Amino acid sequence: MRICPVSNLLSNRTRFTGVLIKKDEYSDSWDYHGEKSGSSIDGHYVGSQDIDYYTYFPFSDESEDKIREEIYKNSVVIDYTSLGMGGGYECIVTRGKTLPYSSKEWAKLSDVDQEKIKSLL
Repeated sequence: MRICPVSNLLSNRTRFTGVLIKKDEYSDSWDYHGEKSGSSIDGHYVGSQDIDYYTYFPFSDESEDKIREEIYKNSVVIDYTSLGMGGGYECIVTRGKTLPYSSKEWAKLSDVDQEKIKSLL
């Protein structure tokens, strides 16, 4: 995984040529008072941890190198400690089965058919 700025998350995700399906998400946040430390002079700690899990289903005409590259580019880790908070954000993308459609065949399917197929993934 690589670290990338938040502004790149949406622009990177649009580069997928296959089908990207959100499978799950996790979110946890905290806001508490504890002992004073080097990271909190008044003992107030706040932060959150968010994780999105996606599965990428490549088209039959995508090369293995392209699939690996896109999964790598879109799997991100952002550490919030550099922003003065605790926690972070992760986008974890795993590979699903290759679809039996090329990108051109997929484009020819109606939106209704595409949505039906996506609901089965």
